[in-house]
Amino acid sequence: MDGLLFLFGLLAVAWVLATPILLILHVKMSSKVTRLTERLEALEKGAKTVPDAPTPKPVAKVASEPVAKVSQDVAPPPASQKPEAIVSESPTEPPSVAGADVPPKAFVFRQDKITEFSNWLKENWVLAAGAASLSLAGIFLVQYGAERGLLTPVMRVISAIVFGAILMAGGEVIRRRFGDDDTDGATQFLPSALSGAGLLTLFAAVLSARVLYDLIGPGQAFAGLALVSAIGVVFGWFYGPVLTVVGILGATSAPYLIGGPSDTTWLLQYYFALIALAALAIDTLKRWAWVSVLALIATLSSIWFIFVGVGYPEHFIAAVLMVAAGAIMIPQRRLVPDHAGAPVLGVIWRVIPEFPTRLSFAVTLNAGAAALAVAMIGTNLADAYLGMLVMVVLMVATTLWMWRAPALTDHAVIPTLSFLALIATQALNSGPMYRTFADAVSRPPETSPPAIVWHLLIVAAVGSVLMFWRMPRASMPLIWAFAASSLAPVAVFLLEFLWDPAQVHGTYPWALSVIAVAGLMTLFAERAMRLEVQDKALIASLFAVAAISLIGMSLFLVLTKT
Repeated sequence: MDGLLFLFGLLAVAWVLATPILLILHVKMSSKVTRLTERLEALEKGAKTVPDAPTPKPVAKVASEPVAKVSQDVAPPPASQKPEAIVSESPTEPPSVAGADVPPKAFVFRQDKITEFSNWLKENWVLAAGAASLSLAGIFLVQYGAERGLLTPVMRVISAIVFGAILMAGGEVIRRRFGDDDTDGATQFLPSALSGAGLLTLFAAVLSARVLYDLIGPGQAFAGLALVSAIGVVFGWFYGPVLTVVGILGATSAPYLIGGPSDTTWLLQYYFALIALAALAIDTLKRWAWVSVLALIATLSSIWFIFVGVGYPEHFIAAVLMVAAGAIMIPQRRLVPDHAGAPVLGVIWRVIPEFPTRLSFAVTLNAGAAALAVAMIGTNLADAYLGMLVMVVLMVATTLWMWRAPALTDHAVIPTLSFLALIATQALNSGPMYRTFADAVSRPPETSPPAIVWHLLIVAAVGSVLMFWRMPRASMPLIWAFAASSLAPVAVFLLEFLWDPAQVHGTYPWALSVIAVAGLMTLFAERAMRLEVQDKALIASLFAVAAISLIGMSLFLVLTKT
């Protein structure tokens, strides 16, 4: 029995590993056939010269906006230069790259930008120190009053608000008279320093009113922080980068300097999310790129720090999803993503994706990791289900919400891998889902077993259905077909070899559920042959192989003893 199980597991692993390898080989072969066909047609037409490599094709339009968008952090090339990368029209052909031997470049934190910032800091260190001192002055104004018992709590908060408003007003007056970063005079970046310190003081005042003195409720505190964030966004549109740096770093560090009781820590999750959204709103007009990266690193690190140290998984998930949605929508200024260009996985063919695409992939990856962390670190069944629910939301978002964005086509792999990791880690680490399921083995005969396995199986089936729906609408349907034919079967194999559902639900009901998934794969194979997509025979064969494997597994479960 153990030998047969081991052999069946090896066959399943071989199927999962061999299929993507065959897909990659097929993509390369299709690319070669396409190039040879073009050269043969050119020869038949009597062309004088036959290029050694295919000429770049125009980018196919798949959205309302032009596909060839300029990255936020890269200046558009001159008209005489060729574009660095062009996305192929062929669904299975890898993008053709001009100068493919050139390694990918880092566009956000380049060496020249770091050197430029270091030189500026050497020349203007007094200004930087002054901005930091004014920022700390606004925070210590409240803290010193609390420690010394000076004034009432209400007067301390009001004093901080007045101090912050005076700093911002002074910075605005200087900016209107002398400018900010457009002058080489003595007031260069001084308005940004003053207004940034004032903005930080306002953040600290609202936080103190809630965290230190409990003068306002959570709703009022959130509204106040949102108002200060909106003010920072408006000021950031008119000022130089110094204001944004002071605002982001100062506002992020303010809670650590203020302190306060632990029962209000959950509010800080939304506080950091608001800072990230404000920085993204500034960067959507300024197009600095590094502002978005700096804001996301600072705020998401703080959000994770609070979750690991204190908890509050529901607020942690909400804040992470807020930041992820903002980082996807705000840079493009679209409610429905329409990112064009190469996906992040295009780096396999040495194609550099645009900055909004890289940003979107990073926050989606963070959201998938957050969902898995909540399910793993959580101590109760509700936390595990919360993590699984977030994975379902990400599946829906990456397949349905992002279907008009060809550059985001690889985002769906994140919730898929997170969900499969959830099934595995719950069993390997005895998570709350697996413990509840395993305890049902010794339940009284008159009680019903928990439906955890059925819930996991339903989520896997829904994920496969979503990916099958996306398949004919994608530029590379073969990749989506592989994902749709793998998610539910791999989930079944993981449940069988790590959970052993038959010991709780019985062999025959579990075998029937496996046959049901095999029926779904068979339906996909039949529907695939009716679709007008390239390589539909190969696509149908993927679903057929999945169905045959599941049928074999169900027969193995029922007929092993026989």
